[in-house]
Amino acid sequence: MWLSGLAEELRMLKSKKEKQKERRERQFGPKADWIRTLPCAACGRDGPSDPAHMRSRGAGGTSDHLVPLCRMCHTEQHAKGIKTFFSKHGIIDTLDLADQYHQRWINAKRSGFTEYWQSREDDILY
Repeated sequence: MWLSGLAEELRMLKSKKEKQKERRERQFGPKADWIRTLPCAACGRDGPSDPAHMRSRGAGGTSDHLVPLCRMCHTEQHAKGIKTFFSKHGIIDTLDLADQYHQRWINAKRSGFTEYWQSREDDILY
């Protein structure tokens, strides 16, 4: 009797871990690795950058909503809030910013990642 209960608990635990892995893949995944190679969207500091969500994960944010922020800017963004932090840098529509990076990600995948957009003239904000 107790063995079947233990087996059920193990199955549920495995299922929970699989769901966590799938959720992490949706929220970060290979796009986050690419985002880490880009300069900071706020201050322009060269990578590595943190993949920062422009829509919080709690509000349904996924890897579609990632932008690169250096560690200092990412920490400040968490302390001040997304809108306050980015308005300081002259960025009003953070979801539009995230969409621009998402479009670049799609183009990077199509081109086979032959370009990583490391130069300033190709960066969105410079």
